[in-house]
Formats: sequence, structure tokens, C-alpha cells
Amino acid sequence: MSPKENRGCRIFDHGGDAGIAAWGPRLEDVFELAFLGLVDYIVSGERVRPREEHRIELSASDGEDLLVAWLGEALFLIDGEGWLPGRVKVGIGDGPQGLSLEAKVWGEAIDPECHWIIRDVKAVTYHGSRLVRQGETWQARVVLDL
Repeated sequence: MSPKENRGCRIFDHGGDAGIAAWGPRLEDVFELAFLGLVDYIVSGERVRPREEHRIELSASDGEDLLVAWLGEALFLIDGEGWLPGRVKVGIGDGPQGLSLEAKVWGEAIDPECHWIIRDVKAVTYHGSRLVRQGETWQARVVLDL
């Protein structure tokens, strides 16, 4: 199996809502893919240019809580800051409360001439969230409240 085949992200239907499934060999891969998958689900248009860098630090008691908080940061950047992530690099390690995440996110301000919000995601939910390692692959699922 090639490296590209054992990592990925897809959107799935969850009743009136939607969800994101991501998988990869490293925990960091799953967090990066889910984050960018959420951005792609919400926004359409031209490729995002990495004009500015944001740093994000989070901690949580477990991986599922950290993933939900992390994807909530994507929503905040888009909805709260009017800023569109296009590239991300995540580091995850042990922290004082369980797990910690340090990330660099590159992107630019949303330009309505070339970036269009095509879906409204209200929140990333804990309902149905899952983060597990099966063999050599990390797998994650989260449900989005539309």
C-alpha cells in the first residue's frame, strides 16, 4: 500500500447532519486531514494562498476531546476571524491535562471574490466522535451540526 492510500479524509451523511472520517499512519496525519477536510467542506473556490501564519495550542484529557476542540478552531478561524486555512502542520504530545497539540496554520483572509462559503457548520459535536488506532492506522470520526 502506498503512503497516499493509507491516509485520507471523506465526508459522510449523518441524518440531517454530516460527518468527517479521517485516517492515517500518524495521529498528526488524522488531525491535519480532518482539519483541511472540514475547511474544504465549508468553502469552495480558488486555492488558499499561505500569506499569514497562525499558531494554535490546545490541550485535552483525551484524543477525541482534542480532535473536537481542534476542528472547532477551524470553525472559529473561518466564522469568527474571516480567515481561511490552506495548510497545516500539527504536533501532538503528552500534556499536563492528557494530550497537547501545537499547530501552525497558514492561510489568508477570506476574499469573497474567490472564496465562497457553501455550507454552514454550526458546531463540531462530541456525539459519535471516535479516535482509535487499528493496526498501523489511526482512524477518526466526528459529526458536524448543520
